[in-house]
Amino acid sequence: MRNELIASEKHLHEASVTEKFLEGPSEASFAELFTIFTPQLVAFFRARSCELALAEDLAQEVMMTVYWKAAQLRDRTLFRAWLFKVARNALCRHYCKQAREVGTVDLADVADRLTAATHTPAATPALNSWIGWRSWIHESRKS
Repeated sequence: MRNELIASEKHLHEASVTEKFLEGPSEASFAELFTIFTPQLVAFFRARSCELALAEDLAQEVMMTVYWKAAQLRDRTLFRAWLFKVARNALCRHYCKQAREVGTVDLADVADRLTAATHTPAATPALNSWIGWRSWIHESRKS
């Protein structure tokens, strides 16, 4: 019973702070909103295998989006759902950006690889064996 009461009070406080921000966005109302939702957003990102630093960066990105785009929210009762949809989209953008990144190569390593490649035989023993076997078949067909 006590846990339900605490959860209810927490929900009411969250709704009150959200409404205060949506009614008149200001630095003070945003600071309250930030204090309530940032830990939840960090937990959201951490639950999706993000490291702490990345989770905090994404949470700040989401909160900045909320600050700039909250006026576009049509149904204020859906603020929490909208907030976490913004969070999901931020995570998707992060993964898409990460997938497009091209790895870099240290030129010193390339020179070492080229030097090492010149000292290796042109064909592997398996390839030499296959070439020998093929030559034997070709010779046996001639006779």
